[in-house]
Amino acid sequence: MSILSYPRYVVLTGDTTTASALVEEMIPEAERMVETFLRRPLGIAERTELLYVELDGFVYPRAVPVLSVPATAVYEIYDDYALHCVSGEIGSFLTERVLNLDGYHVHLPRASVTYTGGWDATTAPYSIQRVLATLVYRMTNPRPVDDDTGGAQSKSIGDASVSYGTGGAPGFAEGRSALEAMCPGAERDLQFYRWTEDYS
Repeated sequence: MSILSYPRYVVLTGDTTTASALVEEMIPEAERMVETFLRRPLGIAERTELLYVELDGFVYPRAVPVLSVPATAVYEIYDDYALHCVSGEIGSFLTERVLNLDGYHVHLPRASVTYTGGWDATTAPYSIQRVLATLVYRMTNPRPVDDDTGGAQSKSIGDASVSYGTGGAPGFAEGRSALEAMCPGAERDLQFYRWTEDYS
């Protein structure tokens, strides 16, 4: 399920000329780019994930907000971002994470948990929808590589002017991600929503 609708795209971009069919075709591609950066899926769905269990029985699913768990689950929803009361009796503990706490090694197991979580077009955060809309606009209305955001030597409009030294302005070729190249500031705007459990 997509979290950006065509009417919302129009509101966010002001673009009424790009065909709605083309916009709707590009939305899933934009969502894949954002999901890759966020390291979490966006849309609402039931999922089963293998997650590290913290010392207090918490796990942090990738898809948020967490909306429900199966009626038979022995764990429960703590808040939009966490499940609580997860224990070794409900999942397969296949790998461990080792924490070094004050010189002590603590082994955290992983447990398999099932839950329903994610956003829809009415609940998705504004900043995520805005980045998605900008990405879709850039995909459907690509700019030339050598436009004014690239290698301008000297440009001016009234009192404003821009000029770049040898090599031009920093761009995608100099290490910017595709997400940043297409939507400057996107990574900053999305950082708060990034799934950060990284124990590999």
